Amino acid sequence: MPSSKNAELMAFSPAIMTKWKAAAAKASRDFRSDVVTVPTPDMVQATVSDDIDDVHGDPSVKALEARLMELTGKEAALWAVWGTQGNQICLRTHLSQPPHTVLLDYRGHVH
Repeated sequence: MPSSKNAELMAFSPAIMTKWKAAAAKASRDFRSDVVTVPTPDMVQATVSDDIDDVHGDPSVKALEARLMELTGKEAALWAVWGTQGNQICLRTHLSQPPHTVLLDYRGHVH
């Protein structure tokens, strides 16, 4: 049985929407990272109502990957959901032999 807090979230209560709107306004121009992005109510609703297949792949993601393959002329494409995930995939692809090191500025955003 869901907790009262979870039930409140699922109901998209006015209190929750007010908090989201305040957070969205605060983060609306914060481009540091994908982890500070605040979803809009429409984004949350789309996520809740979307037909997602975690086992065989989401149809919309497969369509996006196919379009990227077409645009780039590559035989495969991969959609990385988070910037950190994309960074890790790229780094691990290129760091296949020692010294397995990346040098970057102290302000670099790679985790």
